[in-house]
Amino acid sequence: MKKVIALILALALSASLVACSSSSDSSSKAAESSETSEESSTVSEEESEEVSEEVPEESTEEVSEEESTEEDSEGVSSEEAADKDADLAGGWTVSEDGKVTDDAKNALEKALEAYTGMEFEAKALLGTQIVAGTNYKLLCIGTTVTAEPESAWKVVTVYADLDGNAEITDVYDFEDFDKDLTGAYALNEEALTSEDSDRMEKALEGLTGADYEPVVLLATQVVSGTNYKYLCLETTVTANPVSSWAVVTVYEDLDGSCSIEGDIENIDLAALSSAE
Repeated sequence: MKKVIALILALALSASLVACSSSSDSSSKAAESSETSEESSTVSEEESEEVSEEVPEESTEEVSEEESTEEDSEGVSSEEAADKDADLAGGWTVSEDGKVTDDAKNALEKALEAYTGMEFEAKALLGTQIVAGTNYKLLCIGTTVTAEPESAWKVVTVYADLDGNAEITDVYDFEDFDKDLTGAYALNEEALTSEDSDRMEKALEGLTGADYEPVVLLATQVVSGTNYKYLCLETTVTANPVSSWAVVTVYEDLDGSCSIEGDIENIDLAALSSAE
């Protein structure tokens, strides 16, 4: 009987120990699972912070670069627009062919109504300038209103306002040729002929860099042959041609051969002013 009781007690104790061991293993595994979960959570939070820090910085940099590019583009456009406005608002625009337009002719005639002492005949329109109205710079033969009239080349600046009024604002002595001085240049008042164009074409043979179109024959000089002084429209032979005015002297010998005599004189429209 005692042996049976002892055996029952031993079995009960053994069952209790097994139960305790299982409980301990479960608690350990639960603890490990909790730690693993906490570590995963920590890693996720750290990765999330790194991603959140990196992505906005890259986005911000990209946005900044795009804004900078747009600003640069706007800046270039503004500068180009400013340059164009400057050309329109203050700079002189060279005439395309030198022909006196109706507007320029009418402005000169209107301005001469209140001008005394000299009469002007426009031979070429050198350029225009947009202001609060328009300035016209004209190459004219100016003739004094005297008992013995004298003529000379003048550059006349005429201002025409937006209401149709006009006035002469400047008269510049362009060339003063004395017809009576032996050996000197004699002022020419005649229009160009085909001979002038042929003469210029022969003289320009072999010259590179620019083309010269004669617009006015200013004067002639008799030497051992003849010198012809022309006002020419100069156009550069470039991808973006630029036009300006120049005085070109052509020498023609007695055999009809022609060449450029001396230096070509370039003209700055803004400098054709009596105030300079």
